[in-house]
Amino acid sequence: YHLEEYMIKGDLISVQSGKKVILGKKLSERLKVKMGQTIYASFPDARGTSLMVSGIFDPPVGWPEDLAIVSLETARSFLNEGDVASNVDIRLEDIYQADAAARSLQDYGYKADSWQKLYPEILQTLAIETFENNLIMLLILIIASFGVGSVMYLLVNEKTSEIGMLMAMGAKRQSIMNIFLIESGLMGLMGGAVGAVLGLALSLYLGNLEFSMEAPGGQKVTLPVVISLESFLVIIIAAIALSIIAGSYPAYKASRLDPTQAINA
Repeated sequence: YHLEEYMIKGDLISVQSGKKVILGKKLSERLKVKMGQTIYASFPDARGTSLMVSGIFDPPVGWPEDLAIVSLETARSFLNEGDVASNVDIRLEDIYQADAAARSLQDYGYKADSWQKLYPEILQTLAIETFENNLIMLLILIIASFGVGSVMYLLVNEKTSEIGMLMAMGAKRQSIMNIFLIESGLMGLMGGAVGAVLGLALSLYLGNLEFSMEAPGGQKVTLPVVISLESFLVIIIAAIALSIIAGSYPAYKASRLDPTQAINA
């Protein structure tokens, strides 16, 4: 993060000179502190000290509201532990590599914890949401397959005479059944392909949307959109399979027709 973008008053580098502090907006409001005033900061196992407020900023989304920033030198004087760093946060491009990164650091003798270990409830929430999304997608496909089955049933009734003529000309019952099964599969393929293209277009559109947040500098937040080729293939294959299953009964009914009665229907 470039914290300069979130400054409301003052300058971020001002904390480097002397005992100064930059307060979060909500914290400064709660303490009723303004720029240039002095506060006394203390906490357990640390040496209390007076700090002058040299800046106020609005923390980025997801950051604690009650946040204060001091220089590294000031923080070390609080803890009185000398020239050391007590804590380091690492930001990864792939957040799911956090466990592997933590294990690598532990091999070097450092105490390292991943966000999965610190916040297991997030993983539980993600797992529940993934299950719900997959269940909803499956129900949508099943409902769509019923529509394919209904269309195929009506098609068999409309083409009864043609089916009877094909049988009278020597077409096998299995061939008749295969014709309608293939047609069901093609309907599923076209529906799945069109849905995948529309879904891709919608995902790209949502991924490019920017939402203005109430933060200095006009912070912009975009929706995290992950496009997976594997997901599209699974959806299309599932649509084809369910369409064939839905068209099985109409296809079976068509193959069981009596040629004489079908021609006169």
